[in-house]
Amino acid sequence: MVFFNDQGNMEWDFGLSSSLDEYDERQVVTLKHLIRHVSLDLDKEDTILWVHSVDKVYSVAEGVRVMLESNLDKEFDWVKIVWNKLVPSKIAIFHWLAIQGGVPVKEVLSFLHFLRDGSNDKCGWCTSEVESIDHLLLHCPWSHNVWSALFAWWNVVWVMPSSIIDFFIECFHGLGVNAKKTWRLIGPVSFWLIWLARNDFLFNGSYQSWRCVVEHVKIKVFQWLVNAGKVESHQMYV
Repeated sequence: MVFFNDQGNMEWDFGLSSSLDEYDERQVVTLKHLIRHVSLDLDKEDTILWVHSVDKVYSVAEGVRVMLESNLDKEFDWVKIVWNKLVPSKIAIFHWLAIQGGVPVKEVLSFLHFLRDGSNDKCGWCTSEVESIDHLLLHCPWSHNVWSALFAWWNVVWVMPSSIIDFFIECFHGLGVNAKKTWRLIGPVSFWLIWLARNDFLFNGSYQSWRCVVEHVKIKVFQWLVNAGKVESHQMYV
């Protein structure tokens, strides 16, 4: 809502009906700072403009161009790592959500106020750390066992990075061309199967051994490679 103060200057009133936590308050302050010099013509209808193109019209091609040219992660090849044509769409989307921090783990649900006050936000497997995306998919001892076994499968000795995006920036260092292509499949399917195992445990009380997940990752990756004609069906080695 816009109103004019006693000096005739335009001010913004968001009309918030509930109190904000510290993070949300900072977000509101940031938003007010961004729009402080915005002037409105109250006689015209609102329009949506895409500021990254000359004609101000959004297109998918323009959106992809801006994403790829973003300064956020120049080392991160979104097309090769996330939108891999060998990876099923639902798994690629989950992979993208994990990198963006959009997977509904307990930490995210708590931040969005979907967990009641006093609800347990700890990881269901280790029960000692808050269930964040990076903890669940990388650092929980249960998940760490999955990754350790997969790296041992490839005779790789590696230190787990702090975040998922760092994982994919760093995990290809020292790997050959074919190994990199395979790991671009291993990462997404591992995240997906860890997530499914977590949900099965949380909602159905069914505990799945991390060793089972490792074997499922190997089988699933091999199936994708066979279907894509990259390997022969008799070449599987686990």
